[in-house]
Amino acid sequence: MSFTPHINKQAKRLAFLATLDLNAYTAKAEVNKEAYLSTGRSVLRAIAKHYGVGEYKISTNRAGIAVSGDVYLMAMFDNDRGIYIHMSEPRLFGGTPEFFYRTITHMKDYTGGRNQTMTYDILAQDLESACALMKRNTI
Repeated sequence: MSFTPHINKQAKRLAFLATLDLNAYTAKAEVNKEAYLSTGRSVLRAIAKHYGVGEYKISTNRAGIAVSGDVYLMAMFDNDRGIYIHMSEPRLFGGTPEFFYRTITHMKDYTGGRNQTMTYDILAQDLESACALMKRNTI
């Protein structure tokens, strides 16, 4: 399944939002934070549908005033193979904004395999290729 132009645009928007202040110290940063979490949910929902998974869960934790909050996807490819994608505080220590993903073996697997990172730019440039890479790295 290919991504719609709208979802590709959302992935680009998410990459842009990841470069902004994502806290609630100012009204502008609060708006950025809400947009980041909302756009992240949309992109992760599209990724789950792209993978064609039967079971998935998207959760959001708005968190406190000083941080971006979290949005994550847990999705199972089959009975004992799945992926966990976690987007949170993309620029915590400066540098290039990125998120992490890892393997899971069930829907309550909160430790899973080794964390792997991907930049938001890779996601924004070619969402389909980014999904293929994440799936390949979690099989």
